[in-house]
Amino acid sequence: MTFCDCSGLTALLQARAAARHTGAAFALVHVDAPIVVRLFDLTDAGPLFGLGLAAA
Repeated sequence: MTFCDCSGLTALLQARAAARHTGAAFALVHVDAPIVVRLFDLTDAGPLFGLGLAAA
């Protein structure tokens, strides 16, 4: 993933909720763009998607 803003994060959170509702797993991979890492770090949303992010 190279870009994600608050609208993208909202869509991802909705997709995660829908997946959990059906019992499916939902995780993100290849999240390494600094702007995306920062978004997930600032919002504390990383762990919801299986990301172990920390502020640099």
